Amino acid sequence: MVRVIISGIIGRMGRKIAQIAYQDSDVDIGGGVESPDCVHFHENVGEVIGEDIDAPIVSDLAKVIDKGDVIIDFAGNTDAVVSTSDWLLLIKTKKP
Repeated sequence: MVRVIISGIIGRMGRKIAQIAYQDSDVDIGGGVESPDCVHFHENVGEVIGEDIDAPIVSDLAKVIDKGDVIIDFAGNTDAVVSTSDWLLLIKTKKP
């Protein structure tokens, strides 16, 4: 099973990716990342896609990095969520 974190989860593409991932038995959604300034910010992925899933949505990737094997980034402005140097540091230090 592949655990995914979706950056930009509340946007149109992020929601669609989450819906497709939820329907795939080989994929587990570990969490979502969204800008704290997002006017439609939700607490969990289930609220966004209308399914019974309790995966958190946060504005700081570091809070969910251990819940995923891969990051799918569809954020319109990734710097609003996490800087590039932070991404690299988080990915480099993530323990398997």
